[in-house]
Amino acid sequence: MATENAENKALATTPLWIWVDPTDHCNLKCEYCYTKHSHGRRHMTPELFRAGMRWLEPVRSSIRVVHLNWRGEPLMSPYFEDLLRFYGDEWSGTPMHWHTNGLLLTRKRAEQIVAASPPHRLFVSIDGGTRESHERNRGVDTFRPALAGLRNLMKANGRDGPLSVGLYQIDFGVAPEDYDPEFAELAAEATEWIRVPAVEADGSEGAGPVPHDGACFWAGHALCMDSSGGVSICVLSRQQLGRVGDISKDSVFQVLERTAQWRRELTSAGRCGRMQCAGCKKRNGTPFANAA
Repeated sequence: MATENAENKALATTPLWIWVDPTDHCNLKCEYCYTKHSHGRRHMTPELFRAGMRWLEPVRSSIRVVHLNWRGEPLMSPYFEDLLRFYGDEWSGTPMHWHTNGLLLTRKRAEQIVAASPPHRLFVSIDGGTRESHERNRGVDTFRPALAGLRNLMKANGRDGPLSVGLYQIDFGVAPEDYDPEFAELAAEATEWIRVPAVEADGSEGAGPVPHDGACFWAGHALCMDSSGGVSICVLSRQQLGRVGDISKDSVFQVLERTAQWRRELTSAGRCGRMQCAGCKKRNGTPFANAA
């Protein structure tokens, strides 16, 4: 028992980044979506969300940020405002943020989100900077509605609202002087404007360096909880390949030991040592708060 407690104490000091999927349903099929192979129509119930957060409680002090989305569009969940309220009541001391494509942010929904929200960061994803570049990724007639959603959210939040409303842009190489005027206006008003390269399904990002054949940072530092309570090793997990446990069957320490063992195997045998990681080209970077 003493040995087990010591091991658990050591595991509890591992810095963790948590992804929780309120739903795996999405209203888009983006060209550069690395999770679209896992989309479905399941929603995480408020009861399961509360159980998942209780499951994480023993390692709460090691959690750097909770991402309240993963494989789906969070606003497709009929329970999303309930999840926000619970987080505000029980977990507001732990940083949280989430991303939305903005299409469902009507004036009414934006007001509901603001009313239910504890202080946190929220990003609306609008790509490229022009209608053409955005819709090449996200589909026809998605650019203006996304801009309208961002505007609705900013207006509902106002100057004193609980949200830090940011813009998350996949950079497709559009010159700033060619940005759509409305996009440029809203980008300037956002509290944060983050530009990133597109991430392919194999983890490759833009023209970056080829990663070394070993464990990337996220193996052992990420826990990704799906809408049914299954836990995976990283955001690029494909269904069962990356599964490391289930909150209804395993303790958080059992899952963390499996992720630690996974990392040890990648370090010693290379990425080919795990089918989920074989061929993955995710860079071996350092963590950052907006990691996705």
